[in-house]
Amino acid sequence: MTDRSESNPAAGAGSAFWQWFVRHEAELRTSAADHVPDRIEAELRRIDPRLGVELSDPGEQREMILTAWSRRDAFGAVRDLVAAAPAASLPNWQIIALKPPRGFRFSVDFEGLRIDAAGMRFDPLASPQAPEALGLRIYVSGAPPADERWSRALPLVIETGLGEEAAAEIAHIEPAPAPPPDEKALPLEQLAAYVKWHRKTMIGDR
Repeated sequence: MTDRSESNPAAGAGSAFWQWFVRHEAELRTSAADHVPDRIEAELRRIDPRLGVELSDPGEQREMILTAWSRRDAFGAVRDLVAAAPAASLPNWQIIALKPPRGFRFSVDFEGLRIDAAGMRFDPLASPQAPEALGLRIYVSGAPPADERWSRALPLVIETGLGEEAAAEIAHIEPAPAPPPDEKALPLEQLAAYVKWHRKTMIGDR
């Protein structure tokens, strides 16, 4: 039988990552230093530059989410890497493939923007050239829509609320000034249901 790590270079790289991780796991688990996620991400990028990491607070137990930053073409690489994790050697870690949905009942500070996700509203956008693609107009306050910080903040808000797999279905996000021009705009909390409806209606996913 052929060793998969020999026939598949990615498998070998994944094995090397977990060997490194196990050697340093106590420090990675308990350290509150800001550079810890950067250290892990640097090792991940030796495998695949599309991969990243999010960590919970340090302690006796720690959660680590391996992410592809909503890049659908890298989801398989994340799942494969998490499946290869040596669980027996990492009993104090919860290792998760791709960011799970958290809902939109949260507020966050992002580069000076105070964002209340629960209070935000959106309108869906459609393209005649690509009717299966879903776009969003999200109504924002606290800074003008032209502020480039929104182009970085809103995808992260959507990714946090929907989870990484559903967020990958959003083809376009644009900010607009709050309040919405009419009462048709939907609360952001209804976005997950809307994405599910759109997938069923436009793509035929049952």
